[in-house]
Amino acid sequence: MGLYQDGEHACAKVFNKQEIFLKELSIAKKLNEICNVFPKVLGVDEYEENSCIIYERLGEPLSVKMDLQPRRQLSLKTIIQVGTQILDQLRLMHQAGYVHCDLKPENILVGRYGEQGMLSQVYLIDFGFSRAIETVETFELGSGNVAFASPNSLRNRTIFPRDDLISLALMLTYMMNKFIPHFNNEDDIEDQKRSRIKMEPATYCRRYKCKELREFLELVFKTAQEKTPDYVKLRFLLTKALLDMNTAPTKWMDWSTWHLSQVINLIPRERINSGDEDITGAED
Repeated sequence: MGLYQDGEHACAKVFNKQEIFLKELSIAKKLNEICNVFPKVLGVDEYEENSCIIYERLGEPLSVKMDLQPRRQLSLKTIIQVGTQILDQLRLMHQAGYVHCDLKPENILVGRYGEQGMLSQVYLIDFGFSRAIETVETFELGSGNVAFASPNSLRNRTIFPRDDLISLALMLTYMMNKFIPHFNNEDDIEDQKRSRIKMEPATYCRRYKCKELREFLELVFKTAQEKTPDYVKLRFLLTKALLDMNTAPTKWMDWSTWHLSQVINLIPRERINSGDEDITGAED
């Protein structure tokens, strides 16, 4: 980690397999051409005879932000807003012809390095296990993750955009309930895989406290795997969940902080210049 050629804060992702390095580099560059919500590739280099990609340095993983919250619990508003951003990024990735295949809180970064305040933008990272949608390629379990894997992933079948959305729905389940059906770190992985494959959508969403999230998951499961998901309706369900809470999408997340400079920018200039009162609230 450090400053790169043009002074940007950068970090290096090191690969011990050349084919994964080449695949991630190709996908990351293509995504950079589409939109600036994906990590920016600054260059390539070598480290101890291994290839590495130099990325702009982003903030902490979502998993770290969750751990820092009281009782490790995020508000429903923050969960919905994170879910909406990741849904939008998955839609762009799918339209570019790729599925992510490794969605989890550790692969979502919050804000840019050194950024303070709202930290409202989240970034989907790690494209080492991504693949082209039209590629007939099975998913090797263990090369991604088990906790948020879709039934197709668990069966070692070809992956479609729908599978990324199932992983997103499972991740939202975890963020809300700290619970993933038929998964824990103690039981035998093969037993958990067999149990998860047999589960019905209603089992996944039975603990949802939000009916729109239940509808979100049910709609994802109802989508034929070869069919393009209805991203517009899925996004509408998430937006409706916010409206039902009498709120609207904002830049405010659970980990957002206000700084004095931000507060001053919200105060009319003539009030600041009047000197009639101490706007900082400081005591004599």
